[in-house]
Amino acid sequence: MEGVEKQLSTIRFIGGLLYFVNIFFSASIYTALESLGLAKGSLIFSLLFAVPLWSAVINGVILGLIIAQLKDAVMYGIIKSVIAIVIYSLYLSFFSLPLYIVYLALTIIGLCIIQLGVLYLYRRIQKKIFG
Repeated sequence: MEGVEKQLSTIRFIGGLLYFVNIFFSASIYTALESLGLAKGSLIFSLLFAVPLWSAVINGVILGLIIAQLKDAVMYGIIKSVIAIVIYSLYLSFFSLPLYIVYLALTIIGLCIIQLGVLYLYRRIQKKIFG
């Protein structure tokens, strides 16, 4: 059982690091989008450009759930990651954005894919421990 606990600790550390980095990039892309001023005068654009900020907040909540070792962290994390991949893909498809924002969006999509893998491993280890 000691090996499983070490695996859980490692996965929690890696997951925490990934979520922390994702929080940073989500807040950065929000700041970059706000500085462009594209959302002025349009409620739809304002809501769309606020998504990265909400993503950062939700990443923080999921990070707390992982640290607390709650089972719901996996479900919330998967839902959040899939939604983030879809939304950032739509950003890239429908908006003509500066290259640095495209790189930020692609980085966040990559982090979300990695987070899905970490959540899968986290859930697998949880099943070994809790059954």
